[in-house]
Amino acid sequence: MNSQPTEKIRVLIADDSFFIRTYLQEVLKASESIEVVGLASSGIEVVELARKLKPHVITMDYHMPGKNGIEATAEIMRDDHPLPAIIMLSAFEGDDGEHVRKTLLSTGAHVIEKPSGEVSLDIEKIARTIVQRIEEVGWTEVRMRHSFARMKHTRERSLNGQDRTLPFSGVVVIGASTGGPSLVEGLIKSFDQYHGISIVIVQHMSAYFTSLFAERLGHVTSFRVYEAKSGDVLLPNDALVVPGGSFLLPTSLPGSPMCSFDIIESETHAPEAQIDNSMRAIAACYQGPIAGVLLSGMGNDGAVGLHALRLRGGLCLAQDPETAPVRSMPAHAIDSGEAVGVRIEDIPERIMSHFRRPSPSRLA
Repeated sequence: MNSQPTEKIRVLIADDSFFIRTYLQEVLKASESIEVVGLASSGIEVVELARKLKPHVITMDYHMPGKNGIEATAEIMRDDHPLPAIIMLSAFEGDDGEHVRKTLLSTGAHVIEKPSGEVSLDIEKIARTIVQRIEEVGWTEVRMRHSFARMKHTRERSLNGQDRTLPFSGVVVIGASTGGPSLVEGLIKSFDQYHGISIVIVQHMSAYFTSLFAERLGHVTSFRVYEAKSGDVLLPNDALVVPGGSFLLPTSLPGSPMCSFDIIESETHAPEAQIDNSMRAIAACYQGPIAGVLLSGMGNDGAVGLHALRLRGGLCLAQDPETAPVRSMPAHAIDSGEAVGVRIEDIPERIMSHFRRPSPSRLA
């Protein structure tokens, strides 16, 4: 692991069980790298404390009074404060256990299963896992906030019509899964200083959460952010979010000066190959400088899409797996030779340097 910042990881604990809140607080206090900044006993309280305390990480129980973990996550996403990494804890019991697990994963949050009931001494069995996960995702959040805070945002909050007619500098396609939302947000903010680029975001989430995510990004960045729909045309200074469970299908002819597409809904509404298919669509319809980025996530979605971008002369980067909260997706792309691993804070300048080259034909 790379050297860590001196700042501690700020953690907010949310659970309706007094025992679990107290136990987790004591366990986390034993870590020199973690600071527990607050305790919440309900979904409403965790939303309020997230606004006030701006934690790097929230550990959140799914079953809470007022708002459950899903509802609280949606409310936190609507706010303009820095988006924390969320680690969802739940016992997946009963007939709806698997449905709950999939629903939690659809938020982009990390998910850890409680070994038995909602209040149980068995929480001790996963204490080490919780601490390890907090440190993994927390250090990424700390480093990212420090790095991106130093970047000056020089573009105006609103872009006039003249700005939107500027020629493309290039298109960036970002793919992410578990642990990705806060990383994607930080990365989009870091591109605020550059004119003329367009960003396509494929984040494994349900359609409900991608809609919220697009709305949130529109408030915290200077890009015109929207959830993509069939018939949309890719324009400079746009950032489009592909709807959950869907992917892009190009409708413009190769060589066309405009890149248009349809939204194809997956038959299973599952995220498998959502990044691959969307990257291939952009590779097929956009003729200028192009780059693909893979961030934290489970599985291997994205490697095939990066291959298509590389064949188009695109720069293909993956978050350094040692700094990714979930390493499997970027690690697979690197191991298969489709991407170069880099620190997330170095991605914007690497891409813009590539876009400044006179020819986009050089492979990553």
